[in-house]
Amino acid sequence: MMERLNYGKVACLLVVPGKGAVRVYLKSEFQDTLGKQEFFVYRKKGIEPSQIPTEVVNTVVDMVLTATEAEMFAVQLILKRIHIF
Repeated sequence: MMERLNYGKVACLLVVPGKGAVRVYLKSEFQDTLGKQEFFVYRKKGIEPSQIPTEVVNTVVDMVLTATEAEMFAVQLILKRIHIF
């Protein structure tokens, strides 16, 4: 089950009942780097991605595709054991 909480963060909590949970989130440094790209200037103006010039889109896509998991994400142990009713 997934729920969008609108906290302004890109994160998820992965739970295995009886075993524990981890929080996986997009590192703020990576998010800040992406946010400075021209693509997001267009998006803030309400322009749909399909209407943004291809070279601008490709720059952001390439940044994401070439980044390592360690550059993009952090994983945090939340609980060693969690019980869901």
